[in-house]
Parts: sequence; structure tokens; C-alpha cells
Amino acid sequence: MFQTLAHGITQGTLGVVQGGDFYQGFASGTLASMASGLWNGGYVNSTDSFWNGLGGSFSQSTVGILTFGTLSGGAGAVLTGGNFWRGAATGLVVSGLNHALHKLQARKTLLSRFKKDSNDKFIIDPYAKPVFNQQGIDDLLDNVEELRDWYVKSGSPKFNYEFKAETGKYDNGVVLINQESNFNNYKLASTLFHEFRHGWQYLSGMYDKWYSKNKHSIFDIMERDAYAFEIYMGNNDGQIKGYYLKYKALTKHIK
Repeated sequence: MFQTLAHGITQGTLGVVQGGDFYQGFASGTLASMASGLWNGGYVNSTDSFWNGLGGSFSQSTVGILTFGTLSGGAGAVLTGGNFWRGAATGLVVSGLNHALHKLQARKTLLSRFKKDSNDKFIIDPYAKPVFNQQGIDDLLDNVEELRDWYVKSGSPKFNYEFKAETGKYDNGVVLINQESNFNNYKLASTLFHEFRHGWQYLSGMYDKWYSKNKHSIFDIMERDAYAFEIYMGNNDGQIKGYYLKYKALTKHIK
């Protein structure tokens, strides 16, 4: 909302400087920003499932983003009695800024979430073997950006390090960790983000919501969301993307 208002005020001010009307510029900028969000989709405050937006995959392309922003800006100008082409130009600028901002945000990788000391050295070496005890987990939670936040959001689960079946699993308030699969701190941090997301799914009520509508696909829905979240938190490894695409395909009939 703040970003939307900021775009509106900026474009309204520019409109006055250019000899136009503040309210028409404000309307064009605001509508273009709001429409861009609906068209492109995304996470809601980083806590809801990823939504592809009204424009689907086309909306994620540069052409799709700029085209829709331009048209919505022109429509906003017409609705306030202004000139379509002036509003379209405003919409193009706003959608371009939105697109640039989203690209900058997307550059935050999981590796960059590992905190550094005053000498620009990693406090926890991402590529070192994890310490599989409570102190080791606490150190990781404190030195990977947002990891402790999501630990709390998942209900502050306990940990078990003797799991053998999979990389990790969330089971009734306990995160089960496979030591062999989580061979370094980077991998373990990604696994924890994934499993904390599952804990959040239960605590937030999302599990109940999904189950009430699609109980036969509940596992696939939960995994699609958790892998999407891993990617959102910066793990762009091919394996993680592959799992996400797998579960996305299995749930393509579910909005």
C-alpha cells in the first residue's frame, strides 16, 4: 500500500511540474501500481502462498508487465477526466519501476542471507558441515536472515537428528533432519526454511483451508507451497526448482 501511494504522489507531483493536474497523475500512478500487483501476483507479506496473478505466466514477462501497466495508467487518466496518452506514459514509468524493484528483490539469494562479521567473513560458513545439536541449530537460526523468524512462526518446534528417510520432515511439532542429506549449513538452512513453512501451514490455518477444498491433493499442495517458499527465500538450485515444478504440475487444477 505504501509503495502504491508513493507512486501516486510521485507521478502527481511530476504531473504538476509538467503543467498537468496532480490528481490525474496521482490516479494514473496509483492505479498502474495497484493493477500491476494484481496482474503480476506474488506473496502477500511473505506469509501466504505464491499467487501467479491475473496475467498468469505472461504477466511475469517484461512485455506483459509494461503493456498492462501502460494500459492501466491510461485507463486511470480517462476515468479522472484526463488524457489517455499522458496517463499511459505515467503507467509505463510506474510499471517499469515496479519491474526493476522486483528484479532487485529477486536477487537476494539464500547465500546472501548468511550474516557476515565486521571483516566481511561469514559468521557461519555456509559450506561447512553442520553441528547437529541444539547449539548448532541456534547458531544457524541467529545467523541466517529470517530463519529464526520462521522458526517462531512454525511454533518453535523441537529437532530430531536421526531421521533417515528424506532430507527433512515436519511431524507434529518436531523437525526431523537427515544428517547425510543436509551435508552443509547452506543445505540445512534451506531444509529448515522448508520444514518451518510446513509448521506455519498448520498453525496459520492454511492446512485446514486447503484440506477442506482438496483433501485428496493436500500433500502435493503443501509441498508445492513449501518448495515455492524455499525458492522465494533464495534457493535457486535446480533440484529445488525441479521439485517445485513437479508439485505445481500435480496441482495445476487447483488455484
